[in-house]
Amino acid sequence: MSASGKTTPMKERRPDWAALVIAALLVVIAAVIFFDVAHLRGAAGYSQVGPATIPTWIAACLVGLAIWTVFAGFRHDFPAREKQEIGPVVWVVAGLLAQMILIRIAGFSIATGCLFGLAAAGFGARRLG
Repeated sequence: MSASGKTTPMKERRPDWAALVIAALLVVIAAVIFFDVAHLRGAAGYSQVGPATIPTWIAACLVGLAIWTVFAGFRHDFPAREKQEIGPVVWVVAGLLAQMILIRIAGFSIATGCLFGLAAAGFGARRLG
C-alpha cells in the first residue's frame, strides 16, 4: 500500500529471454564437450591428468556460467540492450560465407581479402582506398 492508502499494481516480472537462450546454448556446448570427453577417458594412462582433464573443466565452467546466467536472467541483472541492426550482421556473415566458398577456389589470400572487405563494409567502411 502507498501512503495514500491505495494499492499499487505489482510490476510483472518476466525473465530475460535472451539470457535464458544464452544459458541453454552454454549447456548444449557443455554437453557436446562432455560427450566428446567421454571417449577420451582411457587415454590418461597412469597419470591423473590426461587429454580429458581440461575439456572437462571447461565444460563444468560452462555449466556454472549457464546457471549463473539463468539466475541473472530472472533477476534482470543485465543492462538494457539496444535493438540489433541486421545490416552489419548480414555483411559479416556474407564475408564468412564468401571465405568458406572461395578458399579452395581462389586461395587463402583472395578469400581472406573478401572476408576483410565485407566485414569492413559491415562496420561502416565504404571506400576501398
